[in-house]
Amino acid sequence: MQRRLFAVSWFTLAVFFLTGCGSESSSPSSSSSRSTSSDMPGVWEIDRNATLAALKESSPDKSDPETMMRTRVLESGGMDWRISLHRDGTAIVVMLDPSGKTASIGTWEQKDGRVGITYPTRQGRAVASLTGTVQGQHLHLRVEPVGDKQPAVLLTKNATIAIPEAAASGPLRKDCPAAAAAPAGSESGAPDIVGLRIGMSYDEVSSVVECLDDVRVVQTAPLWVGKSSYGIPTKGALRATSGIPCLEHEAPACDTAGGRFPPVRNASSEYFVAFTGLPGEEVARVIWRRTLFDESASQTIATLTAALSDKYGAPQLQAVGNHSRLNRPRPGATNMVWARDPKGQPMVEPKQQFTSAAMRFEQCVNGPNPVFTARHSWNSGCGLTLRAEIVPHQNNPVLARELNMVLLHQADLFHGNRQFQHALKLRGEEEARKKQGASAPPKL
Repeated sequence: MQRRLFAVSWFTLAVFFLTGCGSESSSPSSSSSRSTSSDMPGVWEIDRNATLAALKESSPDKSDPETMMRTRVLESGGMDWRISLHRDGTAIVVMLDPSGKTASIGTWEQKDGRVGITYPTRQGRAVASLTGTVQGQHLHLRVEPVGDKQPAVLLTKNATIAIPEAAASGPLRKDCPAAAAAPAGSESGAPDIVGLRIGMSYDEVSSVVECLDDVRVVQTAPLWVGKSSYGIPTKGALRATSGIPCLEHEAPACDTAGGRFPPVRNASSEYFVAFTGLPGEEVARVIWRRTLFDESASQTIATLTAALSDKYGAPQLQAVGNHSRLNRPRPGATNMVWARDPKGQPMVEPKQQFTSAAMRFEQCVNGPNPVFTARHSWNSGCGLTLRAEIVPHQNNPVLARELNMVLLHQADLFHGNRQFQHALKLRGEEEARKKQGASAPPKL
C-alpha cells in the first residue's frame, strides 16, 4: 500500500538512482569498516540518535527551518525505517514518516563497497533507489538528489532478528502418487484444477497441493464467508503458494490475500480452496488458481487458450477485452467461461440482450470471479461454473502475464453454505452452554 511521500527533499525518495556525496557517503579509508555481501543480509533499522547527531553536525545553524523540521521529526520518533535485505537479493522496505507509510518489495546488491536498494513506488508506476555504504556498525543511506550535501540516514542491523533461508518449493510430501486420484464419489470426468475437484475433503485437498512442484507453504484461514466461527476451530479456506513467508514487520509490503492469510512475498503460483463444513467434515466448494509468468519464460495467450479448450472443451463464452455479457473485464484480458445449469446441461448464451434468460446467464457467468481477492456471488439457479482470465504482458500482448481461474458449483455452494452456517451457529451455542454450565456454581 503506497501513500504520498514526504514533500521535503530529505525524506523524498527520488525516482532515479541516487548517488551519495559528502563525508558520510565517501568510501571508508580503513578496510575494517568495509562490509562484504555476506555481512549485509539482515534487518536494518534507523538509528535516530546517530542520524540526528549527523544532521546537527552538518547543519550548525539550528535556526534553518528545514533543519529544525528534520530535527523535530527525528526527536519525536516520527520517522521509522526498516529495510530487510534477504540473501536472495530481495529488499523489503517499510518506512514510516509524517506523510504515512511506504511498504514495497524490491532488490538490493552490493558492488565496489556500495549498497544499492531499488524498489517500486506509487503502486509500481515509478522506481525509487537508495545507495550507501557501511561505516562501522551503520549503513549510511543517501536519499537526497545528486549534489545535496545533507547527511545520510543511518541504520543499524537488528541482531535479534534473523533472516531465514527460503525453503525450496514442493513437493512437501514424500509419499506423493504418480498422479492425483479422483475423490471417492466424484463424477466421472468432473473438471479439476491441477487435480483439485469440487467435493474433495480437506485431507484430499491437502494431499494434492502438498504434492505440487510449485508450492512452498500451505496456510489455512478459519472462514471464507461468515463473520464468526462461534469459537469452533474451522478450516474455511486454504492457500497453497510458492510465496516465501514474510517476517512480522514486513507484512505491510507482503501479500495476505486480502488479510485472510499470513503474509508471503514473491508468489508466482497460488491455489485457494474454500470449504464448508464443521471440523472433520469440510467439503471443497470453490477452487482458484493464480499463476504469474515471467516475460522471459511466458506462454503465449494462444497456447494457453488452446490448452484450456483441450482440457475443458469449448467454452460457452470467450472474449478479449470488453464484452456485453461480462462485468468489468480487465483491459486486453482474455476471458473464457464454461457454465452449466443445476442439472448439468451446458448453458447457451441467449441471442437477445434484455430477457430473463439473458439476465440468468449473466448472473451465472459474472457471479464467481477468477481472482480470489475479488468480490464474489453465487446463485442457486446456476450449476458448475469455470472461469479463466488471461492477462497479457504490457510490453508484449502476445504473451501471458497472469492466469487466473475459478471452479465451483454455484447451487451446491449456495445450499452447502446455508447448511454450514446453521450448523456452525448451533455447534457454537452448544459449546457456549457447556462452558457456562461447567463454570456455574453448584446448587445448594
